[in-house]
Amino acid sequence: MGPLARSGRQGGAYSTGDIRRAACLQTQRRLDRAAFRLLFVLFLTTGLGLIAYMNFKPGYSIGYGVWPSGGDHEVRERDYFFVVSFIVWGLWVGIGLTDLARRFRPGVAVLALLPALLPAALNAPEATRRGTPDATLAADFAYDLLNTAPPYGVLFTYGDNDTFPLWWAQEVEGIRQDVAVVCLALANTGGAGCCGTATPTARSAARSLSRKRSGSALCAK
Repeated sequence: MGPLARSGRQGGAYSTGDIRRAACLQTQRRLDRAAFRLLFVLFLTTGLGLIAYMNFKPGYSIGYGVWPSGGDHEVRERDYFFVVSFIVWGLWVGIGLTDLARRFRPGVAVLALLPALLPAALNAPEATRRGTPDATLAADFAYDLLNTAPPYGVLFTYGDNDTFPLWWAQEVEGIRQDVAVVCLALANTGGAGCCGTATPTARSAARSLSRKRSGSALCAK
């Protein structure tokens, strides 16, 4: 932010007019046009641009009054696609809060910055899952599902949510490592990881079943 740092007057002091006009992205736009254009384009590209390019459906939790069918919505919230745009917006908010801090005395500036702690304070009860069913949901699901399989059996899964808990249980907890977990989404790509790291016997059985299903050795080492 070279121009932003050098734009002060009389040894770096901002004029009263500058301080009054400074606010959020307008501050950056006025003091550092090049950085503002860069972040603005980045914000649009990783926000509205991604929505148009990816052709997202309405979010999982919104719009059911207009699109009542579950098939018209994404299977989960897609907020993680917009992380970069969130970061850019956060930078602008930080610039705005810095401007507030410049306007007031240090004690008042601290009070002005306290709202930045609200997300952490309000999300803390939900972020910590100690003692709640959510804390062991994935582990319980993996344990129960693995134990439904006979010795050296094969479990076919499809997506992230029904595959990764099983692999975690086998790798971390050592539960039912004789069972081969075959992720069909990965098997269709010919990847070696489709069968997890089950015992050689279980992997051999999984490879045999995969060959019969697709006509090719999808789970070869």
